[in-house]
Amino acid sequence: MIQRKYRTGEASRRAGLRRARGVLAVGAALALAGGAVQTAAAQDAASTGAKAGADKAASAAAAELTLKTMTFNACANTAPTTNVCINGQNTEKVASDLANRIQTLHPDTRVVFLQEVCYNDIVALRKKVSSDWNFRFTGIKDEGSGSSPTGTVAPRACAKSRGNFGISIGVKADASFAVHYYPEDHVPHARDKWKHWNVHQAAICADVASWNTRVCGTHLTPAPGGSSAAFHDAQAAQVKDLIGYGGSGPRVILGGDLNSATPVASKNSTVGPLYDAYTECDQANYGGARDGEGTFQGTDGTRGSKLDYIFASKDATTSCYVTDARVKSSDHVPVTATTTFPAS
Repeated sequence: MIQRKYRTGEASRRAGLRRARGVLAVGAALALAGGAVQTAAAQDAASTGAKAGADKAASAAAAELTLKTMTFNACANTAPTTNVCINGQNTEKVASDLANRIQTLHPDTRVVFLQEVCYNDIVALRKKVSSDWNFRFTGIKDEGSGSSPTGTVAPRACAKSRGNFGISIGVKADASFAVHYYPEDHVPHARDKWKHWNVHQAAICADVASWNTRVCGTHLTPAPGGSSAAFHDAQAAQVKDLIGYGGSGPRVILGGDLNSATPVASKNSTVGPLYDAYTECDQANYGGARDGEGTFQGTDGTRGSKLDYIFASKDATTSCYVTDARVKSSDHVPVTATTTFPAS
């Protein structure tokens, strides 16, 4: 269900805002809760019982629920320049910027999907937000960046000894987390635009029993330039995997940097199946069309394609904001969605 835009939070304070706008992984994934850091093995063992509890809660009646969700590619491991990714490779600056977005610009945020972050950034962020936030991080993996693949899939390290490079999701509630690396046969077996071979991306999902809701965040790899069958086919397959991870429950939110233009903007878009299964928040501003405000920024601040998405179950009402202002901390701008699930 599509809801027309309305203005709250950052939109009421900044003139620059318009348009209400399978495998459970262990190893690189780490869970952060209450200021503590657990290994994935410990967290996953603890999650088994919690997951069962979430499934049981899902069958019970639930009151209407409104959630604000943010997705943001933080560009945290890119060397900074004057106008783009200005916080890159500086954990204190990255964490402070993210905390400001979550707590000050959008203080009602209860779900966050983050891409291109380092593990240490999330540790630092965890200390800057309230204790009821819980985060999970997992690292991107690849086969090196030499002239040919190494043959060994390994996590990618961030610059300046800041831990592994990857994605994170956070929820302002108790949750059980699961990390899903996309299947090997859905990996683009080719070299990406940054010269990395055979990149293994992941999705992180959280089941929140108190909300009767599942949320999933991810990052997909773009083609190295122009058209590429290997990357297009991998994206298309991973989109279907993501739908499987999110599921068809009455309360699902999923999204992230999907590195694909909308179906309206490009005949090569890979995100069409997500629109089939869910509603994207910016459809409210486009008469229901599978389109949205651009979220990628050029080096001069020029706005490009919509690459960042937040989808919700069809029965929900959802709308989102995308700022018109230049965001110098990244080459993307954040998307913030307000989603209301009906009582069930």
